Amino acid sequence: MKTIRLVCLLALVGSMFVACQKEVLDASAPSTTPSHSALREEGDCDCVEEYSDEDKVIYEYDRGVKVDVWNDATTVYFKVYRLDPDANNDDQIGNLEVDGVKEGGDNQNVYEFTKPIGTLQACDKLLTDLTVIGAGGPPIVIEDLSYSIVTLCPPPPVCTYTYDTGFGGTDKGAGKAWWYYYPAGSGVKTIYAGQTKVAGTVTIDAAGNYTISLAPGWSLKDGTTESVKIQGYITLPASRPAAGLFSGPSSYKGTSLTGSIAPQAFYVIHLDLQYCTLQAP
Repeated sequence: MKTIRLVCLLALVGSMFVACQKEVLDASAPSTTPSHSALREEGDCDCVEEYSDEDKVIYEYDRGVKVDVWNDATTVYFKVYRLDPDANNDDQIGNLEVDGVKEGGDNQNVYEFTKPIGTLQACDKLLTDLTVIGAGGPPIVIEDLSYSIVTLCPPPPVCTYTYDTGFGGTDKGAGKAWWYYYPAGSGVKTIYAGQTKVAGTVTIDAAGNYTISLAPGWSLKDGTTESVKIQGYITLPASRPAAGLFSGPSSYKGTSLTGSIAPQAFYVIHLDLQYCTLQAP
């Protein structure tokens, strides 16, 4: 006897997605509870984006008897039915006993019942005994059908931003205000934000090609059209230069982290930065 399950993988970064694939499993004996899921493996308590019967776990037994189980915030739902294309009475079920108690009337094709979740939490198991009578043969006894409770996924964390001015280089510039500069040929140098925070690295080669790499959590400030400002100099300024006045062939103003400017002996790399601290919404 074969059972189809769909195995889904969840993944979070900034956003979540679900990808599914089909897998065929064998169910060994009618008194064994084969655990297979439409969207997850039995015992896997991955959270769900929303409660739905599409998240059901499907158990399959002899003579086409199937049990679908799913839950929402308060209730576990059961559906017992039969689909046996090899039998004349392919969907007939006589009686159903749930935990030793007869459920509903006689000779129904589909039995549906519920159980309260009560104090059960995510990953807790709900055990149920079922006896299916009159399904074209001896009773099918299902002992301790095990269903794992799932809950809603928590909302993804959101960024709380702090903002800083950054300069690329480790050589301190002159004047009262803090700034750093980058001598030509320096190789990879640190980007400092707020004077002391390491926000990434920068390099400018002999041809004036620059590459800026921001450290995890750091990004260019949103809504700023000139968050990257670079100016080349033959001689260094006597104090921190006004980045908004950068101009000429050895300059750049925009948002690109890579590019080219005319090479010079010194460079000032000014960045408008933001740092993301993840917090629960």
